[in-house]
Amino acid sequence: DPDATDLSFYDLPGLIQNEEADTVALVKSLAEHYTKKENTIILTTIPMSDDVERAQQISRTESQRRAAEYFDTTSPWKDVADRSRFGIPGFVSDVSRLLIQLIEEALPRLREDIDKLLASCIKDLDALPLPLANDPQIEVLERVNAFCDVFKGFVNGSHEDKRLAQRNRALYAIFKRDIRGTAPDFRPFDNPKEYVSLDDIEGKMTLTERDPGVKVMGIYDVRRLNHS
Repeated sequence: DPDATDLSFYDLPGLIQNEEADTVALVKSLAEHYTKKENTIILTTIPMSDDVERAQQISRTESQRRAAEYFDTTSPWKDVADRSRFGIPGFVSDVSRLLIQLIEEALPRLREDIDKLLASCIKDLDALPLPLANDPQIEVLERVNAFCDVFKGFVNGSHEDKRLAQRNRALYAIFKRDIRGTAPDFRPFDNPKEYVSLDDIEGKMTLTERDPGVKVMGIYDVRRLNHS
């Protein structure tokens, strides 16, 4: 029926208790996978005949007649008072009722899910940047230049946030001290070790943290180096 609600039918295997253990486990897992889903109607069917080829040749009207005859003459079905679910018409009517019930129960949840998805989509759309007013290449170039200007301000300290420049100055001072610490420890005296090392040329730092490989040098040490 093209006007009816779309349904998905899954024909799962039937009785398999005599199969291998792996096959039983596979079919069990397959059945559990489909039957545990929401909005699922589980239908168990019993074939009326094992003659598949003959059953395929029976018309719909004949099939319904035989089904009605089967339920009217076969125990325990013939003794059931409520016969509204017997036969093809009864089956269609009962499944239709279940389907409508599932749809009615699912509609509020479906609306809620749609509202959440809509809100998420609107949020994502709002997060998108505005359409470009200029040529894309010009826009990219302008943004790169703007980034470079801001970054340059951070580096040279002209930006209002001067934390990077302040940290860099401290690192530069440490680096300068370490470089100066590798300079020769020259003390222009005959006994250089009896004197403390000189301050650096700026007079702001005493080179007390020298590289372990730097040796104290006096006047005689310099003379020996010159003669060599």
